Amino acid sequence: MKLLKQSPLFETFNQRELKEVLTIAEEKRYPAGHTVFHEGEKGKSLFFIKSGTISVVKRYNGDNEKTIAFLYEGEPFGEMALTDGGPRSARILTNTPVVLLEIKRSTLFRLFKKKPQLELKFQRAFNMFLVKRLREASENLVIETIYMG
Repeated sequence: MKLLKQSPLFETFNQRELKEVLTIAEEKRYPAGHTVFHEGEKGKSLFFIKSGTISVVKRYNGDNEKTIAFLYEGEPFGEMALTDGGPRSARILTNTPVVLLEIKRSTLFRLFKKKPQLELKFQRAFNMFLVKRLREASENLVIETIYMG
């Protein structure tokens, strides 16, 4: 519960609401060097890192790859799948053994159908979270452009 409460996506949820979300979350364990999902794969879930670290890896110029971010305990990833279920924008690779909480898009939306007040809370937080990620990506792009010429 602490993991979800620390996330900007669920920080406004009370304990009862967090328990409801936890009932639909599945714990997944992966060894170091495991690909959680591939770039281009259909997005079906949101994940939270319970323990361990992961790399976000992006393909460029065909088969070349570059690590664009590292994520750590408590951080969510795969959130874009919640909006449209579209293709994954990067590959997720475990750097260490990891324990993840997976929340499937379909299951979350079923919960929201039963509890519309949860959906409203989540959507507000989700919008702010996406704006924050977009601002960070924009700033990183500017910095990279300046340094690379």
